[in-house]
Amino acid sequence: MNYIKVIGFDCGGVLNDYTKHTKGMAQRLGIPVGDFEKIVAKHVHDFHLGLPEMEFWRKVCSEARVDTPTEPIWLKIFEPTVIINEELFEVVRRLRNYDYKTAMIS
Repeated sequence: MNYIKVIGFDCGGVLNDYTKHTKGMAQRLGIPVGDFEKIVAKHVHDFHLGLPEMEFWRKVCSEARVDTPTEPIWLKIFEPTVIINEELFEVVRRLRNYDYKTAMIS
């Protein structure tokens, strides 16, 4: 008898790698990567909970003392830079083929 009901996988840093994305964002804004990461860490939770993207950038850029982008940039930089862990996604597909429920958690 199988007692495992659901298998969860973390998104950031597990199912995908944000390293290039973070560097791309920092570079686009002209902020050193380390500074960008520290500033974004203060505001990203609100962004994930629904803070509009441009308000997020206003907060980040204000704190970094750089110009705020005039248009949304998250997806423009995210899509070409995110690295998907294809091997792990294949594991997820196989688990689903064996009727395991899977979840992506973050």
